[in-house]
Amino acid sequence: MIKSAEHLTHLFLEYKPDIVKMDIEGAERHLLSCSNIILSNINEWLIECHNEELYEKIKEKFQNSNFKVFYISPMEKLKILIAKKLT
Repeated sequence: MIKSAEHLTHLFLEYKPDIVKMDIEGAERHLLSCSNIILSNINEWLIECHNEELYEKIKEKFQNSNFKVFYISPMEKLKILIAKKLT
């Protein structure tokens, strides 16, 4: 279970993924406290958001970290944010 931004940061630094898919039932909010440098070490993100406010905050964070951001919405009240690092 993800409990903090520090926990996420530890996982990202330990495993060094190129792509991250997050479906962690609200713990996505911890991304907001992660360093932009840590986020930009990963090339692509897919993040499931059930909350419009959280989606907008995460979207802004990635846009401010040099990512192109878009989403798909397969169901009402669900957005999957897709962020690709700009080169």
